[in-house]
Amino acid sequence: MNNTSLVIWVVVIASSIWVLFDAKSIGVRRGQIKGFADLGPWGWFIATLLLWIVAFPVYLAQRPKYKAINAPAPTNTSTAIHSGTSQEAPGHIQGSSMPVQPIASPQTGKAYNMTWGVIMVVSGLCIAGYSGWQDYNAVVSWNNAQNQITSLSNLTQKDIDDAKSDAQKTGNFAEGFFAGIFSSPEFLAIAKAKAQSERDRASEMLEIYIPTLLVGLALIRSGNKKLRRA
Repeated sequence: MNNTSLVIWVVVIASSIWVLFDAKSIGVRRGQIKGFADLGPWGWFIATLLLWIVAFPVYLAQRPKYKAINAPAPTNTSTAIHSGTSQEAPGHIQGSSMPVQPIASPQTGKAYNMTWGVIMVVSGLCIAGYSGWQDYNAVVSWNNAQNQITSLSNLTQKDIDDAKSDAQKTGNFAEGFFAGIFSSPEFLAIAKAKAQSERDRASEMLEIYIPTLLVGLALIRSGNKKLRRA
């Protein structure tokens, strides 16, 4: 993985984790606002992780609304004293020390499951398809480079001399000239180093896109579960 890709992944993962904890700390819950931004903390985490370029700015834009909704209601102590009534602490029944249980949020409906099921399946297909194609190209490149390294490593001096002799027997000056260059130890070392570099680059691509492929497959599976509940 190159430095640019590493920085991007660190930024995306770190900001997604921040969104999760920040949403929990300010009391974000599903059902507080309307529209596509109606998500809970884990919904915002997944959305930011998968669609950072869209979800993260949207969360920052919606954050003031969440804070306003979850801000504690102001208490008017003077009014309570003058009226001769005692003001009970929030979350308690008057005359009782038993806390009032918060009203549970509505259960996930069919429309919610259908919407997120489709989003997750489509996103998973895109991620898995792109990652699978990149993995295929990386495997092909890795095999070609490895075969070239193996051929160059197994090349003997007799093979080099035979190639030069065959080129000289043709009587073609150009073939003999290039055969001498391509079979020189310096050129063979450069060719081997280039093949090793291509193999290492293919290995780095596999390290990036195999986990990404697994993420895409996991999204498809989770999306299918939601669609079955819809």
